[in-house]
Amino acid sequence: MRELPYKKLALIFAVIWMGIGFFALAFYLLGFISNIILWVVLAGVLSFMLYKPARRLQERLHRLPWVLVVVLIYLIIIILIGAVSAGIGVSLTVETQGLTQDYARFIDSMRDSIRSLQAFLEGLGIDVNLDVLEKRGLVLLSEHGDVVFNAFLGLLDKFSSGISQIFLILIISLYFLLEARIIAESFTRVVPERYREEMKQLGREIGRVVGGYTKGQLLLSFIVGVFAGIGSFAFGLPYALAIGVFAAIFNLIPVVGSFIAGVPAVALALIFQSWPIALAVAGYFVVINQVESNILRPRIASESVDLSPLMTILALLVGTQLGGIIGALLAVPVLSIILIFIRYVVRWYRAYTQETVSAEP
Repeated sequence: MRELPYKKLALIFAVIWMGIGFFALAFYLLGFISNIILWVVLAGVLSFMLYKPARRLQERLHRLPWVLVVVLIYLIIIILIGAVSAGIGVSLTVETQGLTQDYARFIDSMRDSIRSLQAFLEGLGIDVNLDVLEKRGLVLLSEHGDVVFNAFLGLLDKFSSGISQIFLILIISLYFLLEARIIAESFTRVVPERYREEMKQLGREIGRVVGGYTKGQLLLSFIVGVFAGIGSFAFGLPYALAIGVFAAIFNLIPVVGSFIAGVPAVALALIFQSWPIALAVAGYFVVINQVESNILRPRIASESVDLSPLMTILALLVGTQLGGIIGALLAVPVLSIILIFIRYVVRWYRAYTQETVSAEP
């Protein structure tokens, strides 16, 4: 019987642990260069997602030069982003102006909400006096209201900054996509020839997971954002579009994102509507979360990332601890890549064991 190549097995495990250490170090460094790393990672993911559609488009356009195909795709993306951004920017500007004009109403609503809360608690048999909270809260709003609403107006500046960052990511991904073949060939030359086919298969599996996960998350976020905005409008909440955008962005964080997205909607319902409406809004967002988690996500993302809810939550906790919000966004795909490496080792070990057993006399 042939001797099991423990050196090769040890080398593979060493590479896996080095990979885990690399990702841990990368999360740690996120605190120092988080924006740059985030831009590069997002650009890489975007270029990876666009590679296959670009190749198909090139074939349908009778072998149009690769540069022209890539430029055509990015022109379409830029036009779509520009149109959506213009619509969102105009809507947010109008709604923000309405918020500043309704400042007095906001103060009155806060007073009514505090009194309604006290009556609600007393109805439950809880004896509490919220007069101090009412006085201090109203004084704080009166003294620092300009600061609060100027900060809200600053969201428009952040929105403009976010659009600039999106275009920067597009430019980086454009160069990634233009040089995709050169990058792949350079990486292939580094790998020993006898392992190249295995590495290509491993790369295809990683690409399937990362691409499928990213497309699934974007689609789910879009769906949640649309329903969050429509529901907020139906409940008569102000700034429904802003709530929808907020929900779409935070839904990129698995499991907990949709719950976080419901917080501002419930808060606005408490301020501008009533307790029953606020409870109805909370229930509506719970329904959105349940439909997204139990119906949409299994259908959309089951083929790409096969992680249990417990593993997803643990990955989120570790990612958030190491890299904050960016770590939370990258935690699930990083864990999926690590599991792919582990499954590769297990498959290789089983295949080699079966080969060894079959070779025995």
